Amino acid sequence: MAVVIKTSKMWCPVCGGDVRWSCPSRTGYAYCEYSAKATRAIPVDKVGTMRFCKWEGRVVRDKDGTVMLMFAIKEE
Repeated sequence: MAVVIKTSKMWCPVCGGDVRWSCPSRTGYAYCEYSAKATRAIPVDKVGTMRFCKWEGRVVRDKDGTVMLMFAIKEE
């Protein structure tokens, strides 16, 4: 069983990186800044040390306009 977490803190629950998100209406998507989807500028000498994270999640816009990050954690 999983526990669904809803929070306004925009950090990756897997690696702690910042979360990139888009919420054009009531719902949207989110992913870690270290995702392969994230655009980033890396100096040539740092290419071999790049971090990657596969976490993806959802965002929802509350009635007051606040964007909340939602993700699930598996209980063990």
